[in-house]
Amino acid sequence: MTEKDTIKPSQFKRISLLGAFMDVMTKEDLLSQIAAFIADKNHPKARLIGNHNLHSLYLCLKNPEFRAAYQKTDLVEIDSMPLIAWGGLMGHELKRENRLTYLNFRDDFWAFCQANSYRIHHIGGVPEAVEPARLRLLADFPNLDLSLDHGYFALGGSEDEAMIQKIEQMRPDILLVGMGMPRQELWIANHFERLRARVIMPIGAAFDYEAGLQYQPDRAAGQMGIEWLIRLIHDPKRLAKRYLIEPWFLVPLMLKDIGQRLRQRPLS
Repeated sequence: MTEKDTIKPSQFKRISLLGAFMDVMTKEDLLSQIAAFIADKNHPKARLIGNHNLHSLYLCLKNPEFRAAYQKTDLVEIDSMPLIAWGGLMGHELKRENRLTYLNFRDDFWAFCQANSYRIHHIGGVPEAVEPARLRLLADFPNLDLSLDHGYFALGGSEDEAMIQKIEQMRPDILLVGMGMPRQELWIANHFERLRARVIMPIGAAFDYEAGLQYQPDRAAGQMGIEWLIRLIHDPKRLAKRYLIEPWFLVPLMLKDIGQRLRQRPLS
């Protein structure tokens, strides 16, 4: 069985970029599909919504287990303006609103969860981020059904097992996992059969931003495609390798995309 054979179908336009599949959606599409997933009580397992950016594509090259984790996804967001731009060059109809990242759909997502009385549980972030993040979200959305746990526990140990049992008992509508790549994707994949949530979404350091522990550029920077540069200037030690070195490993995949595009029709 090939990887293509194991990929779940999507109701949205599915494209292939740099060796990976992604779904072309707006935030309205995403929220509508989350609601449909939660409403489908007959589906026996959780629905997994992943995301791709240049960092995740690099990790797919270097970590087969990480790449395999995406075979469990039902939808994959495009979380990168460079990917939006590259997809446009490769002939796909992509717009700025097709870039889906937590900080861009944050307000709509939480208003949607509050309006529908969804039960949300978040795992991730440093211990000191849990309470500030919870208080900030509840200040903006006071009727949220929200619970949080930090993500600093040993994988495969007793704390890990206790977390799985807690989720089994809670059965949240939406489980948010913010442990950073690749830890969060591998944790989800390793426990997927036991995660009794309707929808699972890896969201990286989102709750560290909510707690004010991570620098958050103005959202206009993301729309202009320069958010990565602002982040790099602000935190070069953490992000220099990710932004300046890792993309070079994707060049062979870029050449494959170009070859495919040329076979379809000449580049304009």
